[in-house]
Amino acid sequence: MERREEGVPVDRGRAGHRRGHRPGQVDRCGRRDDVGARRRLLLPGGRPAGHPVRVELVDYPTATANLWPLQPTVRITNDTGRTLGGGKDTKLSFDIPASTSPLVKDADWQTGDQGGQWKLTPGKTFHRVSTTLDYCQIIPAGKSLDLPIIYFLPITGPVNTSLSIGGTAYAPATDNLKGLGTATPPAGGCGAANWDATKIYSPASQPIEQTTVKYNGKVWKAKWETKGSPPGTGADADHEPWKLIGAAG
Repeated sequence: MERREEGVPVDRGRAGHRRGHRPGQVDRCGRRDDVGARRRLLLPGGRPAGHPVRVELVDYPTATANLWPLQPTVRITNDTGRTLGGGKDTKLSFDIPASTSPLVKDADWQTGDQGGQWKLTPGKTFHRVSTTLDYCQIIPAGKSLDLPIIYFLPITGPVNTSLSIGGTAYAPATDNLKGLGTATPPAGGCGAANWDATKIYSPASQPIEQTTVKYNGKVWKAKWETKGSPPGTGADADHEPWKLIGAAG
């Protein structure tokens, strides 16, 4: 039998909860039903989109020397018609099968415990992998954000994906397997000021909002105290006092 929730038909016998199964419970596969906390991403105006946000593993290396460990790219494609991200709490999470080891690294070969980008919570059926985007790191409408990832045994996925913005988790329409509700994600953007040659930027003593700047159409974050050094003009990335976050929008 079908019934409607928030204007979306939900077939409880096939795609939704099993009868008697409550949101928040863990099913026999070890997966938590977060239907009460997650929303399906829609286009502005509430129009359902076939693939408004996609999260995929792409660009696997093909050279023999690079086949292990596996080093693809997590690509987040934003077709919602609005900019996503830019705040301090935009978080991407997804599951990968526990058939692979609970070891994930970022492009700098750092685990989450070592301060790397990817955090992993091990599980018996799935491992939960997550990352929080940098402040002012945005995904403009119609664009993609690529995040390198390294793992050590082949997997399928990602699955059970969510993008948390402002404390609310939104599920891509392609992952709408549990009769999720509908909502329009809030528009994002970067509120950083333009780089000022007369200002001291000190991440050790200033909040991130004061050490993140816009310069030449890009967003930069100070890595250590700096003054008068234009972002992107260092001898190389290691000696550059600024970290490139991405496009300014």
